[in-house]
Amino acid sequence: MKQTRVALFALAVSGSMVGCSSAQQLESAEQQQSEHEQQAAKERAALEAKQREKQQELSQELGDQQRDLGKDEAEATEKMGRTTEKAVGKLDEEQADIDQERAEVAQERARERSELGGEQAKQRAKQNEKINEQASEDQQRVTEAEAKVGEKRAEITQDAQKELGELDQRERAVRAKATSADAKTQGEVDVALSQVPAQRAAVERDIDALETVRAENLNRAKSDIKKRLSALDKSIDKAESDL
Repeated sequence: MKQTRVALFALAVSGSMVGCSSAQQLESAEQQQSEHEQQAAKERAALEAKQREKQQELSQELGDQQRDLGKDEAEATEKMGRTTEKAVGKLDEEQADIDQERAEVAQERARERSELGGEQAKQRAKQNEKINEQASEDQQRVTEAEAKVGEKRAEITQDAQKELGELDQRERAVRAKATSADAKTQGEVDVALSQVPAQRAAVERDIDALETVRAENLNRAKSDIKKRLSALDKSIDKAESDL
């Protein structure tokens, strides 16, 4: 606008200088300029009105979209709620089924343990019965073995005491007979019988020790007693031969 006025002023000045323009022409130019400005103002107003209208339309459209979006969100939320509720219900049903199945399994296991416990108790009772029977048989065998060992120990003792008694009688007979013999014979008899007391004491110690001799050592103990009795017998034989 400022440029237009300058141009008009320059034109007016130019007309005045050359003598071709007049005040009427200047006024006409200003009027035309005013009309142009009014037209431009109207155009700007119309443009601004269109822009406001467009903004209103956009605002309304945006509002509609927001309302639709809110409606869609509400529907989605409601649908999600129904879906979630349905899923939770189904999950509860499945959990109930699982709990029931667990309870049935636990009950079945308890029943199996009970049956197994009863069967195991029967087996233990049978085993204990067999063990007791075996223990009774073992004890009976031990008792019988001990009885046999006792009988054998008593037999060895009796035989040894009997033989020792017979040797004692022979010793007494030799000593009695030696009293009527000469001095030389008596001396020889005394020498022959000098080991008899010690030999007899050894035999008695072996006989007394039989009570503590283990069963597996009885035969050896019997053999030792026989050896001692044999040595005692030889001493008495020597004395008898000297008479």
